[in-house]
Amino acid sequence: MAKLSFTHFFIFALIVISAVTVVPQAEAGSCKTTISKNGCDPLACRETCTHKYNGNGACTNVGLPLPVCVCEHPC
Repeated sequence: MAKLSFTHFFIFALIVISAVTVVPQAEAGSCKTTISKNGCDPLACRETCTHKYNGNGACTNVGLPLPVCVCEHPC
């Protein structure tokens, strides 16, 4: 049986750890949904996004006169 050197073991471990780390990130998609277009209450935005979409909501101003509630959630 061939001897497994430290270098070979280290490279193998690095490949395995990289594969385990990258695969879940590739499968996890993220979607954005605009919840409210008529102004934004930060607390209500976060709460609605959490309960309805299981995501993170935030008020943002995307060039509109009023801020909107945007929810980032799993697709």
